[in-house]
Formats: sequence, C-alpha cells, structure tokens
Amino acid sequence: MCAKKTAAPASNASSINSKRRELLRIAGGAALAPLAGGLNALSPTIMAADRPRSLLEVSGTVISTADESYEISRQALSWQTRKSTHRPHLIVQVESVEDIVAAVKHARANDLKVAIRTGGHSWVNSSIRNDSVLLDLGKFRSMSIDTDAKTARVGPAVTASDFLRELRAHDLVFPVPHCGTVPLGGFLLGGGLGWNYQSWGGMACYCIRGIELVTADGRHIYADEKQNPDYLWAARGGGPGFFGVVTQFHLDVYPLPKMVSLSSYSWPLEHVESVGDWMSENFEILPDAVEMQGVLLTNPNASAGRCDPNGKTCQVYTYGFYDTMEESREALSPLIDSVPAAAHVTKNELQPSSIEALLAAIDATWVPARFEADNLWSDESLGKIGSLLKEHFSCAPSPLSAVLFEPGRRNMHFPDAAFSMWARSIGFLYAIWNDPADDQKNFDWVAKGMELIEPIGKGHFISETNLLAGRATGSYSAENWERLQALRARHDPSGLFHSYLGSGDVV
Repeated sequence: MCAKKTAAPASNASSINSKRRELLRIAGGAALAPLAGGLNALSPTIMAADRPRSLLEVSGTVISTADESYEISRQALSWQTRKSTHRPHLIVQVESVEDIVAAVKHARANDLKVAIRTGGHSWVNSSIRNDSVLLDLGKFRSMSIDTDAKTARVGPAVTASDFLRELRAHDLVFPVPHCGTVPLGGFLLGGGLGWNYQSWGGMACYCIRGIELVTADGRHIYADEKQNPDYLWAARGGGPGFFGVVTQFHLDVYPLPKMVSLSSYSWPLEHVESVGDWMSENFEILPDAVEMQGVLLTNPNASAGRCDPNGKTCQVYTYGFYDTMEESREALSPLIDSVPAAAHVTKNELQPSSIEALLAAIDATWVPARFEADNLWSDESLGKIGSLLKEHFSCAPSPLSAVLFEPGRRNMHFPDAAFSMWARSIGFLYAIWNDPADDQKNFDWVAKGMELIEPIGKGHFISETNLLAGRATGSYSAENWERLQALRARHDPSGLFHSYLGSGDVV
C-alpha cells in the first residue's frame, strides 16, 4: 500500500494566530463532538463571520475556500485525527430541504459535484471530496414515532443514542449502530450491522420502508416500494455511492426487550482458533436474539501469566435480547456449557444490562486517534480467520489496534436491496495510533493482514472497508453492482453526486 498524504498537524500552523491554533487543535482532537452539533458546534463566532453570500443563498451557513474559517471547518469534518487533504469548494451547513435544493442546483450550474455528510463516521472521509459542494446535514435531527404502526421518521443526523432514548419512551427499539455517537444516515445507507440486527429486520437497511430525498435534478420526492422504488432499492445498502440526498428515513421499529444479558470471556491469544470455532459452531444453533462478537486486544492490565508476554488477549462478548434473565439463560445454555477449556480463561456470564449501557461502555473506549481499517467476509469459520491473523496481531505496531470477528447471519433470504454481500463470518482489522510518524507502518499492518485472509475472502462490508484500495465493487454481488451503476446512470446521468472513493484517490 502506498503512503497516504495527511494534513499537517494543527500545532505546526505557524501562520495563524493563537486563537486559530487552538481551534485547529480542537478540530483535530475532538473526534466525536462534531457528529452531534455540526460545524457550528466548533466555533459559533467564526461561523457567523461575514462571507460572500452571493456564492449561494441559503438560510444555513456557507463556508467557502476564501473564508478565514475554512481550514478549521474542513478539518472538523473528520472525526479522527488523521485528516483528509481533500478541499471542498463549499461547505454548506444546510438547515432545510430548500437549502439542499438550492445547493444542488448551485452545484449543477457551476459544474461542481455534490458530497453529503450526515455525521462524518466514515474513517476514509467519503464525504470530503475535492472541488465539491459538501452538504453537512448535521441539523437534520428530527424524530417522530408512530407507536401504533411501529414506525419512525428520523433525520439522517439523528444519533444512535438519541434515537434509542426517544424509542425507549414508547417501549420500542431499533438495530442502531454499536457506537452511540454514530448518526443513522451513513449507517443505514451502508447496510447497518446494528445491535441485534438478526432478529430486527436482518440488517438495519432492510428496516427502511421509505425515504424522502432530493434528487440530482433538484426535486424533493418520496420513495418506497411503490413510488420511485429505484431509490429505495439503492438506499438499502448503496452506501457512500448513493445518488441523492436523504432528508428523512421512514423506518420499522420493534418491541423493546426488557433486558439485555451480557456474558464476557477472555483467553490468551494462543486460543483464538478454538475460540473462533466455538463461536461459529454455536452460532449455527443459537436463536436470532443472541449476538456474538470476538475481539483481539492488547490488555496491559492483565494479570501476570494470564496472557502472552505482550498482553495480547482473545475476548468474546455475547448478548441475549430477552424479557427475562431466565429466557437469556435458556437461549445461551449451549454456548455457556461448551466454553473452550483453557488454563487462564475468565468468565463473567449473564450480567443484566441494556443497549444504552452497552453503547456508553463502547463510546468510552474511543478516544481521538488516527485510524486505518479494512474487513473481509468469508465462508470459513471464525477460527480460520483467527488462525490466519493470530501471529500478525501479535506484532501490531500499535497497542491500540484490534481485530474484530463475528458471525454472519444464517438466514440468507433478504429483501431485494442493494446490500447483497454476505457470508458465514466477517473479520475487521483496525489500526489505531497517535503519531503521524507511524502512519506507514500502520498502513502496512492493515494491508498485510488483508493479504493473509484474502485467500478465504468472499467480499467486503461497504461501510468500513478501505475504499481507497478499490473495495467498492467487491462489496456487492456482481448483479447488484451492475444494477447500482445502471440506476446511477439513469437518475444522475451527469454524475452530479460523488460516487465511491477508489484506488486512484489520495486522501
């Protein structure tokens, strides 16, 4: 993998005054804060500064390359501290559908492309593109719940935590992202491997019953299975290549289980193959309301003798989404009764929890850092993935890095939708580090890990794969990829909306 160019650290920006240095530091370090508040959360004073409004007349905020606040705002678009070097022509924090329509028409009239940001969760910064009109939908956070119909209407910038809070008031739930700060827009368009997705829709994107969107020709329309069905089909998994601006999602929601049981296990890294096989074998017989996740971590706090000398551990978490602990215990009993024996295994089984508590615990582990990631679907067992990555993980250049592995859904009968890549197992590599001087060794670590598991691969998960390595095509079935391209050509013939990042892009 070639070295990627990165933005200079804010502390080196000697040409700006001390106040701007501090704002740039915030833009580089507040990894998750921009997700919730949009660009105005960064600096209301600077955002309100005078600017050439004639560029684009909207009620929201327009930031051009000529604005003093441009570089601060551009860097704040990314949640991680490794910033994109792409430079949008305009950053538009839209406040209404009319703003979006005006911005789309402005882009068409000025031979610019349109990019859409609903929260900035994409680690490859899919929405930050050169010479584009970037629409920041951070203020599209409306929610309404129909308890009788068990449906919801949500704006694309609504976060997992906010949506859960609203739903809980009505004893309802949704397969939200595993991180509470992640907005629903990009998550749903990318497929949505959410909490308990197996029993709530199959994938979060399959819960989309309709969308409101602005099209490439500037119309605001509604799409479902009867009206404008092409758009609904593409929105169910089309990812960052979707050819429209979704302003509202109409979703199916589900009865809230009264509790979630959490069981956790930990082994020394050497046991990863048997642990992975144990997960895969049990997943074949466990009910849909049981979720499993495995992860390889460096645990510096592990007791002496429990892990390898470098503190590498293999951990598994299982969750039961039921009304009572007795139901969870019965559902999980095959797993509990067959835990792989090892001299240093630890168990903490059937602890009462909630999705909100799980989100809070996960969010607490994410700190500002530099990220590189990739993933692979495989029809092999999780044990096979673990065996191929065990030694590679033991030499990860950063102790913050991790490998995540989990089973895929058993039921392969899904709605007709763009999302179409599926297999028995999936593995994710996450390089996480802080020093820009370590960029290349971490890029290389992820790339080498992908080489090791590529022979057993089937495809990629579009939301978290390395699009810069040309992964978009392999994230869909051949038939669905062709259909996506045909629909794009039909509904956006001039290519107004940016398609997927590719191997020719440098971020």
